[in-house]
Amino acid sequence: MERMKIVDIKTRSPFEGLFRIREEVVDAIGKDMEKNGYDESLPIIIWKEGQVVVDGHMRLRAARKAKLEEIPVVKRSFKDEDEALEYAVHNQRDRRNLADAQILRVVEWLDERKKRGRPEKFTSSEVNLGRSSQITAQKIGTSATKVEKVRTILGHADEKTKAAVKNGTMTIQEGYRKTQEKRNPEKSAPAKVAEQIKSVKEILNCRKHCATCLRLHGVGHFLRVARNMECQIVAPKGMKPKKGKAL
Repeated sequence: MERMKIVDIKTRSPFEGLFRIREEVVDAIGKDMEKNGYDESLPIIIWKEGQVVVDGHMRLRAARKAKLEEIPVVKRSFKDEDEALEYAVHNQRDRRNLADAQILRVVEWLDERKKRGRPEKFTSSEVNLGRSSQITAQKIGTSATKVEKVRTILGHADEKTKAAVKNGTMTIQEGYRKTQEKRNPEKSAPAKVAEQIKSVKEILNCRKHCATCLRLHGVGHFLRVARNMECQIVAPKGMKPKKGKAL
């Protein structure tokens, strides 16, 4: 570990924008640094060959807000940018569970990197898809199902939905639901299903009361009440009471 002047520390994409930084958290850390100084146990990680910050962007911004001149850094060697990025993801995952917005960004980045390289070949595209989701899920510490939902959002959601998940104002589950509703309006309409369930319950409840009405007052009274209530299920138009058939 060594100390380095903040003005000499460089940041750049894709490391800088990989994880969302909340300004209120930066402000809080900065105030703590003003009071207690920089925590030496949490140095900034710099890619030795690339001379760029790999891990510690939030701490670096907080140190700048606190107007510190020097902070501790550790320079590590990585064979390439991909290895350095995987290290950053690993560190973030181990410190805390990734938020949905972070998961989406990381999956997007990993998939883009994969397209540039050589994808592994399997006997079935479904096997390939399942294996890919599992590998990605292990890297970022989430489930394969969640990775598949993220890929559905990235591949099929409108820009508004994508942006909402990326900036943390919408969860992956909500973004996935909205995307699937637009893709399959007939199959993915929970509101319609709920309405149908409600209607069935109302019908069953109605029939329960109708049976009581028939038993106590007879068909004639029952039909008059049903028609006044516009009940098409139990009293369709054209139905006439039969004399002497009270229940």
